[in-house]
Amino acid sequence: MFICGSLLFAAGCGTRPENSSFPLSVSAADKELVAIQAERKPLSRPVVVIDGYLDPGLGSAVVANWVRKLTPDEKQVVTVSLLTTTNFDACRQKIVAAVEEAFPSDDPAATQEVDVIGLSMGGLAARYAALPAVGERPATLAATAVPATTLPPTTVPTSTVSTTASSAPEGAPSSAPSTDPAELLKPTGKRLRIARLFTLSSPHQGAAMADVPTYLFISTQRDMRRGSTFLQQLNDAGHTPDYPIIPYVRLADLTVGEQNAAPPGQIPIWLPKGPFDAAHAGVVMDPRIAADVSRRLRGEASYVKEPRAPLPD
Repeated sequence: MFICGSLLFAAGCGTRPENSSFPLSVSAADKELVAIQAERKPLSRPVVVIDGYLDPGLGSAVVANWVRKLTPDEKQVVTVSLLTTTNFDACRQKIVAAVEEAFPSDDPAATQEVDVIGLSMGGLAARYAALPAVGERPATLAATAVPATTLPPTTVPTSTVSTTASSAPEGAPSSAPSTDPAELLKPTGKRLRIARLFTLSSPHQGAAMADVPTYLFISTQRDMRRGSTFLQQLNDAGHTPDYPIIPYVRLADLTVGEQNAAPPGQIPIWLPKGPFDAAHAGVVMDPRIAADVSRRLRGEASYVKEPRAPLPD
């Protein structure tokens, strides 16, 4: 799998420039993965891989394959396809049910704690699944937010930032909740307890291709449109997660748009792609991302240097 991805990348120069804050070549990543997988270690917690929009399970199968090679207990890794879901409430229910079946929890409000790898829409579905149910949202949720690598103030899309006045630093989402942050987002039932969320080409601020026409009953696509009420609510400071989001994207992603691939206030971890490699669909086969996520899952140092380099013009 990674040999194929490496050959596609090496066939030409691909998209440039290189990311100075992620100085890992494809060949070095391939060698790193071989070394990591030769010395399997128990993971700190289960890993859940969530597919993207209309994916029958192909993407999660690719990712789960290399995640399972990290640990002697392959049952620690489960996949969730959202192919049959048409709205984010159904996504939440399916994700939680899959985690409960694999790793039962006695907590009536939440699943066991897991690490999550969200592929494209799967990242948004994970974020929604992690919201406390209506009536259970702690008042201190926003105050416990995990610090993120921030964007320069001028690069934060105004469509996703609350206009309510606050004392938050310039360029960060407002700390004041919207007039009714639960007006649209009304999750019910158990929530997904996330320790860390890794997202691969997820449309945190919308997907460029979501603007194409869709069937009326498929609300997930409409909700992924840039500036949608769903995304504004999800990115509202009142819904700021208490877990870190580590967003990856490859340049020339025409499906999502690399500028949309991180929550407001964050810079995505970006990489160039190969010349014959699909930026969006091929992200699951990129050995550089696989190597970095693998290290993080094993509790080892990331290849990414902070602060992250901004997206190239």
